[in-house]
Amino acid sequence: MSASWAVPAPDPACRLTVTLPARNEERHVLRALNALARQLGTTNFDVLLFANNCSDATAALARRFAEATPFLRLHVIEATLPAGMDHVGYARRLLLDCAAERFLAIGHPFGIIASTDADTVVAPDWVVRTVDEIDRADAVAGLVEIDPDERRAMPEGVRRLYAAENEFRRAWAEVEALIDPRPEDPHPRHASFVAASFAVTADAYVRAGRLPAVPALEDRHFARALRRIDARVRHSPRVRAWTSGRRVGRTAGGFGTLVDHLYRQAEANAPFMVENPAEILDELEIRAALRRLWNGERHDADAALLQELLGVGQRECLEAFDRTRPFGSNVEFALNRASKRRRAYPLVPVEDATAVLRAAAAWRKAASATRSMAASGAG
Repeated sequence: MSASWAVPAPDPACRLTVTLPARNEERHVLRALNALARQLGTTNFDVLLFANNCSDATAALARRFAEATPFLRLHVIEATLPAGMDHVGYARRLLLDCAAERFLAIGHPFGIIASTDADTVVAPDWVVRTVDEIDRADAVAGLVEIDPDERRAMPEGVRRLYAAENEFRRAWAEVEALIDPRPEDPHPRHASFVAASFAVTADAYVRAGRLPAVPALEDRHFARALRRIDARVRHSPRVRAWTSGRRVGRTAGGFGTLVDHLYRQAEANAPFMVENPAEILDELEIRAALRRLWNGERHDADAALLQELLGVGQRECLEAFDRTRPFGSNVEFALNRASKRRRAYPLVPVEDATAVLRAAAAWRKAASATRSMAASGAG
């Protein structure tokens, strides 16, 4: 499909290509394009907008914007995808494939492919911050929040639940940085990877197997693919974007589904349920213990933990490691193998989950401070 688009090759100095799928987005697309046209700094970038299966003026508005704003170097592509393939996952896959192929064709394997959405407004420094962060990583996940004006217009109960959900994600990000720290992704960081703001080098994109062309949650599938190849992913709070808070999303399970669920729970005065912190902590502990073992470290505490949570010890893990595959692929294999033995974790109210994660982070920081004092001979 992308080969028939005949999109011009990028400028040899181009560092980044923004990809923007847009289906019937005439209400939002000009805000998204204006935000891209107002980027700060001198980073050389271009934009691929794919108006797929539109029955409104999305494509016409984008073309007029391109004519009026030639410095943006906006390429508007319009096509009708066949039934069964007319979803955002496939549209985004075509865009990212096209962007990668353009960079690879001019010998730029580390050209940056950035993803956003037509109902999303990126910060004025979104491009320059993305380029800065990816200089030390293979991919960057930006921090995406509901548009501030739309958030203020929400009922108080919805705003409260949304704030609680954000606090839960921040607690998750902090405890992950403490249990399984990564040099490319230090705290402060966040814990999400969403299509409205991520970027990846063309090289890492191809090595990860490209974006899965699934009808929904293609961003989560791609995040797992990056982890599987040990890609260095930076979850940067400096790369900011704001998206629509509409309740009716374009994909099942996407951001619109979350917003609708927040409304439903607030209207019913019901608790907002999230992942069980015990499951989160168990998986982080497993990943950290396996990483130490992979790196040649062996500890009695890790042996006991792996035996308890995975049902196997250090020796069995070492024997199961396939050194021809990346570490992340081995972790996924270990977790999948142990999934039948691991207990089921029920969802819990968001406030309770956040409290547990905050307590775990506080305990970790206190233990680290105690070890530092002992090592220095202080106290």
